Amino acid sequence: MENKNTTISLVCRYSIRILFWSQVGLAVFIMLSIIENAVLMAQDLRIVWEREYQSQDSTAFVNQAIFDDVGNIYLAGYSQNDQNSEDFITLKYDADGNQEWIARYNGPGNSTDKPIGVSVDRQGNPYIVGQSIGLNSDFDFVVIKYDHNGFEKWDARFDGPLHGADVPTAFLVNNQNTYVPGRSLGPDSTLDCITIKYNSDGVEQWSANYAGRRTGLDQPYALAMDHLQNVYIAGESSDETDTLATNFVIVKYDNSGNELWDLRYRNEIYHRHRALKMIVDDSLNIYVSGEIVRYGSARDNAAATQTLKYNAKRQIQWIGSDANDSGTDVPGSRPINFVMDSLGNLVFSAVLVEFGQYFYRIVKRANDGKFLWENHLKPDRDVGDLLVDSSGKIYVAQQNVLMAFSPEGAILWEVPFEGDYFYISDLEFSQNETEILIAGNLYDTQGNSSIKLIKTKLSPVMEPGDNTIRSKLHQNSPNPFMNSTQIYYDVAQTSRVVLEVYDILGRKISTLVDEVKEKGRYDVTLNIPFSSGVYFSVLKTTPMEAQFKQTEIQARKMVLIN
Repeated sequence: MENKNTTISLVCRYSIRILFWSQVGLAVFIMLSIIENAVLMAQDLRIVWEREYQSQDSTAFVNQAIFDDVGNIYLAGYSQNDQNSEDFITLKYDADGNQEWIARYNGPGNSTDKPIGVSVDRQGNPYIVGQSIGLNSDFDFVVIKYDHNGFEKWDARFDGPLHGADVPTAFLVNNQNTYVPGRSLGPDSTLDCITIKYNSDGVEQWSANYAGRRTGLDQPYALAMDHLQNVYIAGESSDETDTLATNFVIVKYDNSGNELWDLRYRNEIYHRHRALKMIVDDSLNIYVSGEIVRYGSARDNAAATQTLKYNAKRQIQWIGSDANDSGTDVPGSRPINFVMDSLGNLVFSAVLVEFGQYFYRIVKRANDGKFLWENHLKPDRDVGDLLVDSSGKIYVAQQNVLMAFSPEGAILWEVPFEGDYFYISDLEFSQNETEILIAGNLYDTQGNSSIKLIKTKLSPVMEPGDNTIRSKLHQNSPNPFMNSTQIYYDVAQTSRVVLEVYDILGRKISTLVDEVKEKGRYDVTLNIPFSSGVYFSVLKTTPMEAQFKQTEIQARKMVLIN
């Protein structure tokens, strides 16, 4: 695909905020906030390049893509081999988007192999961790280390004592050592938490088994390391007395694998407790967020989110839910992402299930647990990754849309990416936070899947008077509209002009203009029988006489009400 420098500038005068309130699940309020003459855009998002990877059988999926320290990109995913089983795939791209190599890994069982992610050390060696069917076993842990040219240096596998399903759930690479927690079938045929440390040569340094305080279910979901090189795992562990219940559990190990302590928490009116996300800060405070489930109630009301902060002395500082300041449960909710900003504030994404519908929100809490704000996202559209930059701005992926929020929770911009069905799963910052790497899975109408990788660059919006000649897409009028609306745009110089309409899924609905236009103001009537919803008018202008053919893209939100 040809490299192109594309600028996306979103200037929003209308924003839709959907507020969901449900004392008994009966009321949904929609508030349309009209912000006249307000420019919410503080940045340009420039698409530097896009790449698509398609396997021979059209079934390729991405798990994670990351930058290294010098701007190279490593991607971990999986695709089917010629025997219809999944293999690891690892791809390396240089900073310009040129694919340097691809490596496949087919485990000894010649069956299903799926990674959970990729990391890279300071020497530029990538590590892939995942689950892989063994020769005479079920799933095993596997860690693979490549050199920067894509040659495998080693792979390390773990097969538990009963050769059952041993599945890694997280990992980190620190000083070329790899730490991997996961669940493993223990000697008593129940699931235990196992944590393994490998050195730079793939040799196991230690393994620590946590079997809880009674025989039952113990499995980790999250991993963290403090500045003293202590290792923490968080997950769930069978309750000591209630055979139907599990507890949040946090286990701390020193760097030699010795267990230092465990912490357990249970909300007494709930049964299953899964600690899904964890953060350990520089003061050794621990923040854990997870899902708690009550058995015997309606499915929509069976789960809730709870978040806890422990201090360095292992004392609970506060307990909160994902959506209010009282610590009470929000039925049907569970956390998706959980990050900390540079000031120690916590930012969550969470999903709420009501009457079979999925509602998504972003929530921010102060470090002392105080509820700061929440912002509701579009319903029934999967939320992917979440990033917070050093200034506190928040970036959220929801299906094929990337959104930015201010530290105060105001939406700054949202960019829909083209694709029949594009689901963004992973976002990564470059080292200086000037670039965002977007990775996701692209599906066509036949159900085939490919991997889409987009490198974008953040830069300040150029202000008027900076000697830059720019075309402009104006807000359609009326907006919201019922039957038809008028779209106005200015062309600053002779340019190739494309004006298109997209739906909320990123599907192109109509091309209104596709021709060369002279300098001037133009308008076009949009009068196509759409169904009610949110649409985007997208203006693409490419100056014909510029030395560098830079395409500028501007988009505006349109609301159709039938």
